[in-house]
Amino acid sequence: MYAKEAGFRRLYKHFCVIKALESDLDKLRDLTGERIPEYFLAFGFIDKEQGLMFEVIACAEKILEGFRFAKTRADIRIPICYRDLMDREVFLLEDHILHEQYKEKVAILKTYDVSDDVEETRRLSLIDDCRDTFHPDDILVYFLKEGLEAEGCWVRAKRVGEKNIVGTLINDPNQYFGVRKGDDIEFRLSETDDKKLVCVKRF
Repeated sequence: MYAKEAGFRRLYKHFCVIKALESDLDKLRDLTGERIPEYFLAFGFIDKEQGLMFEVIACAEKILEGFRFAKTRADIRIPICYRDLMDREVFLLEDHILHEQYKEKVAILKTYDVSDDVEETRRLSLIDDCRDTFHPDDILVYFLKEGLEAEGCWVRAKRVGEKNIVGTLINDPNQYFGVRKGDDIEFRLSETDDKKLVCVKRF
C-alpha cells in the first residue's frame, strides 16, 4: 500500500513502517550515520499548522517475519510531513508492544495533544470525504445563500454540537455571506442527489 491510499484515519496515532529513500539521509543521519536504511518506523500525529505528520521512531529492515527495528534515541526528533511521503510504500502495524517499547519517543508528541472537543471532530468518520488530504482538521464546507453561487470554503473543526459541527473559517469567501476569515460558524452534513455526504452552511 502507498501512503496516499491509507488515509489519515489509519495513520493518525498509529505506528507504520515507511520505505526510505536516499533523499531521507540528511534527516535520518543522526540515527543511521551514513547508511541509508531500507525502511523506518514512524508514528502519525497532527500538527496544528502543518497537518498530518510522521515522527520517525527508528530505522527498520525487512525480515521474513516482518520487520526488525534498530536502536533509537529518545532525544532526537525527526518529523516528516505526510505530503512528502504520499508515493511511499507503507506498512500498517497493529503491534501494541510498540507503544510500550517506544513510549519515550511517543511521549514527546504530547505537545501536539488537543482538546477533547477537537479529538471528537477527528473521530467523526462521516466527514472524512470533506477533509483536506494533508490537514484532516480542515473541512470543505459549501456556503449556500439565496442569490449567490454555492461556494466551497475551508473551516477548521473545533467541536461537535448536538446537531451541527462548529469550526473557524480559515479563508475569506469570494462572495458576501456576512462572515470572514477567523469567524466561528456552524455547519452540518447534507446528502446530495447522488447520495454523497457534503458539509454545508446555509445563510
